[in-house]
Amino acid sequence: MRSIILLILTLASISLFAADEEQHATIRNVDGQYAINYYNFNEDVALHFTNANLQGSGYTWVALVKAALTTENAALLSDIEFAPEGGAFVAYSNSEIAANKVKSVIDKLSSDTSYREKCIKIATAGGYIE
Repeated sequence: MRSIILLILTLASISLFAADEEQHATIRNVDGQYAINYYNFNEDVALHFTNANLQGSGYTWVALVKAALTTENAALLSDIEFAPEGGAFVAYSNSEIAANKVKSVIDKLSSDTSYREKCIKIATAGGYIE
């Protein structure tokens, strides 16, 4: 059941983000958990990842979110279950606070190049990056 819901959320996010140039992470309550979803179509972000020799997949986004949380609020990491797809960031949390922090981090990563670069360095040093 959870896999079907995840697939529906991922497809819905792709449809929404394709039409929304600003592209923000979404949070939805699924079976009592907060599902955080993000798929990036932004060419500038994709080019940044390519130039940094990164895939830019959901796994890349997980690494960057972990890097950001490690420096900003490491305790929240234990409240998050990461479940990335090849092309999308997906995570679950029972904590609304953790879900909102992840959303905030993703929104900042997708819009702030210097923050993204800082997190790439932290993720590389911390062994989070693929």
